[in-house]
Amino acid sequence: MNKKFLTAGLVCLVLCAACAAGYFILHRGSVKTPQPIKFEDVTVSQPTTVPADSTAVTDPDATEAKAPYLSPIDFNKLKAENKDIYAWLMIPGTTISDLVVQSPTDDNQYLRHDIYGNYTIAGTLFTEHVYNGKTFDDRVTIIYGHHMLDDTMFGNLQMYYSDADTFEQYKEIVVYLADKELHYEVFAAVPFSNQHILYHYNSFPTQTEVDTFLQEIYRVRGFGVNRRDDVQIGEQDRLLILSTCLQGDRTRRYLVISRLTDVLS
Repeated sequence: MNKKFLTAGLVCLVLCAACAAGYFILHRGSVKTPQPIKFEDVTVSQPTTVPADSTAVTDPDATEAKAPYLSPIDFNKLKAENKDIYAWLMIPGTTISDLVVQSPTDDNQYLRHDIYGNYTIAGTLFTEHVYNGKTFDDRVTIIYGHHMLDDTMFGNLQMYYSDADTFEQYKEIVVYLADKELHYEVFAAVPFSNQHILYHYNSFPTQTEVDTFLQEIYRVRGFGVNRRDDVQIGEQDRLLILSTCLQGDRTRRYLVISRLTDVLS
């Protein structure tokens, strides 16, 4: 039994246990979620253009060059809190806006810990270093978050995407990195099994694995399923999946699946 299998199994088991424990404890009213870092607390202003060179200031015929990308997120400030913070996830118009971490050694670290190392049922939004890098260049990147009843983490994810109207309303996902900004378009949201997707499909080495996974997604029927049948995913597409526990059946998952449509850098 290899390390990836053990890690994948443990992540799935702990996600289920954490969601179940969160449900029980929150209903008892005894959980106090750590004070989150808010988007507005770490945003910085930035210029939109800079002169191409010193002559651009005095030469009326000189054209302005595109400014080098400056992230609106102050990652220096965030990394001073925890160096594992490397991205910020936002779904415009929703309450989902939070930092994303990745431990370089332990993919279970943020299942039940905040960025300060404190134990918490809510955990932190995270990716796994065994399967994903930090550039979002992989064919498929998965961000995990607990379905918390106080609406933190991915507590509202299923609510937004299980309804046909809000599925269309909130179809953009934005990921901020220090050197670029990634825009994704949601094309599917479905209840799914609790299989560890990245392990099961060997981190999607070819388009064949991507196609097989998407065929499974398009076979799902029932409540909470929304999809766009006109979207074709090819070799060059990069997918982002948001994964959380399925409301009403915490042994399963709810997935929101999107494809990269634009990169600002």
